[in-house]
Amino acid sequence: MSADVRDALEEDLKLSYDAYLRQAEDFKMKLALINRAGLTVQDISDAIGVGKSTVGDWKRQGEEARDRRRGDSPGGPGERGADG
Repeated sequence: MSADVRDALEEDLKLSYDAYLRQAEDFKMKLALINRAGLTVQDISDAIGVGKSTVGDWKRQGEEARDRRRGDSPGGPGERGADG
């Protein structure tokens, strides 16, 4: 295989992996939003057939991803303090 073909395949693989990671992060953000809307971790666990601890981890990761994408940090915009 030529170096050009190999480079193109490696770049395509990297782009595909990056897209996969974004999709997984989007799913976790959606899961966190669904939880905020009222479905419990148990409800979500039952609906998708994944253990509660995994759903809890994904929910936390989704919340972190949402904050990161919004540029929020603890105590920053979107985070209410004791007075808010």
